[in-house]
Amino acid sequence: MGTVFKQNEKWYVQYSFRGQRYKKAVGKSKKKAKEVLRKIEADIVNDTFDLPARRKMSFDELADYWLENYSKVSNAPSQYEKNGERIENHLKPCFGKVEISHITPRMIDEYKNTKHGELSPATVNRTLAILRKMFNDAIRWGFMSQNPMRFVRQLREQQNGFDFYTEEEVRLFLENTSSAFFQIACCAVYTGMRVGEIVALKWKDVDLERRIITVEKSRSGATKSRKVRHIPLNSRLLKVLAELKRKAESGFVFPDANGEMRSIDFRAEMRKAAENAGIRKVRMHDLRHTFASNYVVKGGNIVSLQKILGHSTINMTLRYAHLAPDFMENDIERLDFEMSLNRPWQEAVS
Repeated sequence: MGTVFKQNEKWYVQYSFRGQRYKKAVGKSKKKAKEVLRKIEADIVNDTFDLPARRKMSFDELADYWLENYSKVSNAPSQYEKNGERIENHLKPCFGKVEISHITPRMIDEYKNTKHGELSPATVNRTLAILRKMFNDAIRWGFMSQNPMRFVRQLREQQNGFDFYTEEEVRLFLENTSSAFFQIACCAVYTGMRVGEIVALKWKDVDLERRIITVEKSRSGATKSRKVRHIPLNSRLLKVLAELKRKAESGFVFPDANGEMRSIDFRAEMRKAAENAGIRKVRMHDLRHTFASNYVVKGGNIVSLQKILGHSTINMTLRYAHLAPDFMENDIERLDFEMSLNRPWQEAVS
């Protein structure tokens, strides 16, 4: 019916009551936590248990409690930091002193409509997702009885296009990168790895003999899908990495001057290379799109591309499908309803 567990040097009891899960901090004694749980379970069985009266809690208090007790423990450091920024900059100014039990769907809709013109729909929706999670956890902890977010709809997000370099533009781009950035740029255009995965890449994850890169972590602590994936090494990139390995003095493949994980800000390098090459400037992330787009243009398989990019669903990868040289052409030719009866107009369609 329930369980005890330790978190941040404290013991907690977790139990279910009337279809809801609740969590309660007990202290530093596991024995005490077990005693408290046994008492709760006995009271539930004897129909003498009731939840303790909920104390009044402001949104500010819940936000701080949630960041410390959930996000800091469960999210990657970068996500924890981003959650804190969105809460401080967008949610607290609107809901700060309001008691959480008084927050209504109408108030959230008003917030959503106000932010709609100020922020992108995607940013508003990510912030609403934080709000939904905070309220769900508040219910689990016994601070609230229902989540007002269940009556709130997200904003419609427009599917953005993406930019990428053509084969000729990639050649010009690589020829005009600085010597310090060239190897990183090669890794991006030949593997489609995310920038956080590139700077976190270690030599232990690069098998030059088997020509495979194993991607386990990014700068934020894990791959985006939290799954390990394997990327085959292109011959040109293999030569670049073999030369780097020969001179390597750090566990990181692309370390900073101190041999540690480097920054992910390559905007200056991207701009300088584009200007020198006489081509338009794109984002570092667009080199991932460049890999995927050119892979498909050259006839690469969409399912294989999904595995290389680490997309959790094929829908993400299908954005590149229209770039295939025979996009749908061969499939549509599968249909051939041969006619066996003579018709006056048969010659026109045969």
